[in-house]
Amino acid sequence: MMVGLGRQKWVIMVMLTVLHIVGVLIFIRGFLLLRTELPYYSNSSDVSHSPCFDHTQSNPTCWTRPADRLVIIVLDALRFDFVAPSSFFKESKPWTDRLPVLQKLESTEGTSARIFKAIADPPTTSLQRLKGLTTGGLPTFIDVGNSFGAPAIVEDNFIHQVDNGCIEHLFLSLYEEDWDVLIAHFLGVDHAGHILGVDSIPMIDKLEQYSAMLEKVTEVIRSQSESGGIHENTFLLVMGDHGQTINGDHGGGTAEEVETSIFAMSFKQPPSSILHPPYNLNLILHLDQKRTCISSIQQLDFAITVSALLGVPFPFGSIGRVSSELYALGAGTWNLERVNMGNCLNQLKVVQWMQSYCNVLCVNSWQVKRYIDVYSASSVIGFSCEDLLHISDLYAQAEKNRSCCSKKLLSNRDEICNSSLPYLKRQIDAYSNFLLSVADLARCKWTEFNLEMMGIVEEGKVANFLLATTVIFKFRYSIKRGKMLVEVEVGLSKQAVSSLFMSAHSSWMLEIAPGHPVWTFMVEIVPILALTILAYLLYITMAYSSYWGIWNLTIILLSGKQGPLVALASIIGGNCIMRLGNIEQDPKDKTVVNLNFDPLSVTQWSLLVTCLFFSTGHW
Repeated sequence: MMVGLGRQKWVIMVMLTVLHIVGVLIFIRGFLLLRTELPYYSNSSDVSHSPCFDHTQSNPTCWTRPADRLVIIVLDALRFDFVAPSSFFKESKPWTDRLPVLQKLESTEGTSARIFKAIADPPTTSLQRLKGLTTGGLPTFIDVGNSFGAPAIVEDNFIHQVDNGCIEHLFLSLYEEDWDVLIAHFLGVDHAGHILGVDSIPMIDKLEQYSAMLEKVTEVIRSQSESGGIHENTFLLVMGDHGQTINGDHGGGTAEEVETSIFAMSFKQPPSSILHPPYNLNLILHLDQKRTCISSIQQLDFAITVSALLGVPFPFGSIGRVSSELYALGAGTWNLERVNMGNCLNQLKVVQWMQSYCNVLCVNSWQVKRYIDVYSASSVIGFSCEDLLHISDLYAQAEKNRSCCSKKLLSNRDEICNSSLPYLKRQIDAYSNFLLSVADLARCKWTEFNLEMMGIVEEGKVANFLLATTVIFKFRYSIKRGKMLVEVEVGLSKQAVSSLFMSAHSSWMLEIAPGHPVWTFMVEIVPILALTILAYLLYITMAYSSYWGIWNLTIILLSGKQGPLVALASIIGGNCIMRLGNIEQDPKDKTVVNLNFDPLSVTQWSLLVTCLFFSTGHW
């Protein structure tokens, strides 16, 4: 009987292990998406091989017309509602309208400043977003490991490093002339969110500090933006790499994490017909009481749009599309040659600009097609033949359309103003359809998880169920000995522990009666009571035992308000597991084997840790 009992425990242990391994393997197939990084770089001369190349230009030095100097200010973990006016949302929050300088510049009549909602692709960790912003590619979730020690971005990008500047270096550099791109990366918002959350006072202080800094930056650039000034053609971008949840977390694909902002401003006044063109392709309106709108832009399009503004070769692995609205804000893109087009001077700038944009999209599409072809030939993990055939058909159709449009425009020069806009619009649509199809295919292969295979996403609920099940298994020993211990009841109720209870500010209480002073008081007092109990337990442990292994108080304090609750739950749960184990290993009962190693108890400890991990809001 003793041998049978031991064998039964080992069978259960083996079954749980096999189940765990199978679950992990299935999860990996849906989660760890892979993409091969190609060590190829674009060169200036490459564009001569494209169908967009003007063969009258013997030595091409740039892929597009150089437009501007560029100042990029990256505010890490910049949520969309940090920048957009509070009137865009159902209710105002403590952290909204804390960057008023950007809203003021955007709403000023006749300015070329715009606020965009930027949509990031998961994973929304800082390194992956910076990698995506500079390469124009789609880092996969397995790249997250590089966040803890990546020396450099391997793939081609429009810069080779990201300079982590600070305020003093930023303002000193604004008065210098020996740069084309200036990047400042601020991490304060990200740190404040991780440590204290979005609704904390330090977060609000940090946003107000950034607002003052940005106001001074715009003043410095504007003061030197006159004709002949060093900032005559400077283009300012203030942006985030990703958002963050209310608790300050990021990495996943929720709306709070993927939605961030881009503020773009040229210090020259653009023609109104170009600033608000009739061919917006990616406009998503969010109307507030002042009837202003905010367009949506994919972060995937950022690298190639910036490359087009700077006139540098497009990153080899970029699969983005040059954003028409962001590209239109660049003052350098308006400096078009004057040609005699009869009586259509009113549409001259629009027609010329659209022709220039079509040429940019031509190079854009050629580069993306080149990358897809090389990737499919070089990578073991390529695209299917059907996908490649579909992409090739779209590209061929776009090229055929370009050739047809060019002939039509040349044959109808006398009526070019009346006939050119529809042709150019059709040409833009053809290239856009190709580029959007490639981006959708790449997301499907590299960033869209198979949620059906990732059913271990529900691991927290499953762990609660399994922990309660193991308690029921040991419950028979309590019945057998007539010991209806309270530990059994506590163990059975562990599945009631949820992320609501363990959320950062005990907000589950406020959901019972929002705004009620009693619950507001309880939110503050419960963590203090839990910390007091922990201090007492620590005192007892140190006074009556040589074991000093309890949850160190310093770590608990650094864990914020949820720290004492989590620590107390772990101590109570651990005590329950040990007491339940003692029931089975009663030395007075000779029918029970007193094993030094109990696999079921080990399993319970593992499940308890998993429950605590998920109950604290982790995913």
